[in-house]
Amino acid sequence: TMLGHFLRHYAFQGVVLSTNAHLVLHEDFAPARVVARAISVCADHGVADVSIQRSTNSSALESFKLSRLNYLLAALPSDAWLIFSDVDEFMSYPCDALAQLAASEKRRSHDAMCGFMHGRLAADFTIPPVVARTPIQQQFPLCPKESLRGYKPKAPIHANPLKITLIKARINGHAPAYLNAHKACAGAFLIGGTPQANNHCLFNGHFSHYTWTSEAHDLGTRRIADKEYTDVYVQSARLSVPCNASDAASSLRCLAPRWRGKLAGDRDLPCPDGCNWTACALAPADSPPGPPPAVVRLPAERPIAEKSSRCTLGDGFWMPAS
Repeated sequence: TMLGHFLRHYAFQGVVLSTNAHLVLHEDFAPARVVARAISVCADHGVADVSIQRSTNSSALESFKLSRLNYLLAALPSDAWLIFSDVDEFMSYPCDALAQLAASEKRRSHDAMCGFMHGRLAADFTIPPVVARTPIQQQFPLCPKESLRGYKPKAPIHANPLKITLIKARINGHAPAYLNAHKACAGAFLIGGTPQANNHCLFNGHFSHYTWTSEAHDLGTRRIADKEYTDVYVQSARLSVPCNASDAASSLRCLAPRWRGKLAGDRDLPCPDGCNWTACALAPADSPPGPPPAVVRLPAERPIAEKSSRCTLGDGFWMPAS
């Protein structure tokens, strides 16, 4: 269900899904009918370039993801720009994103944009399943003043909120390589990292992160079962409690009462929102549109022994997603 919302969001942001989107679907031990339905949703939105990551222990999944991502980055045209996003990350951009990058006075920040994940919540603080027919922004309208995730002392989830939201396919003659979900390198040049680092990217605020859903909760539970004891999964699990305290087996969960009280005053705060790129052109109105870039296709599966790219010294938008 989340997948349809995700694809519509990035189409709204200006990604041409029919040519410039590559989706990697992780089977995650799901029944064949669920995988088939996900492929069907991709087709319904015009995405033809889909590959399957066979079911694997989730603690090993990140290396497969980075391997595929870096393979694609190296194959993109030199003037391409890439958006790398998980299915619950709805990155957004100003209409003049490329112009802002070109005009940036921040040293060495012309080749990437960064933003902060901002978790969105249901208005009643439940952790519900996502439904298909209601816009996801309406299902999760609450954007707390202080994100639940970050490095501030009082943040309940002590985890990195920074993501690279846009990156050029060639930087100083190098194809960037992602080292993890938050940091990439191009030669000896590092991009992203943590909020405290020299990020070498232009910040464009916060973007919506739909992690307080029952689907995300179930995924976190499975990852903990796979012994992936990262702070974000363990601490998120502690914030999720049965809505009915007398029924510990209840499937409906809520944000822990302590945090419901802290966030109750944030109901009317605005949420991150990007520009509708289909309504505001990046190029001057009298510039004829260029030909679509060639489609770069990944092999259906990558070798199991493949490792992620390593750093060495030494205008299309593309969107791989997983």
